[in-house]
Amino acid sequence: MIKICDSALEYLRKNNYIIILKIINTDLC
Repeated sequence: MIKICDSALEYLRKNNYIIILKIINTDLC
């Protein structure tokens, strides 16, 4: 599963996190 820090989650929420997660598909922390 993809793990996201709170700070990273807030940032991704404001920047179409779904699309970004699909591109990264990796742990952000």
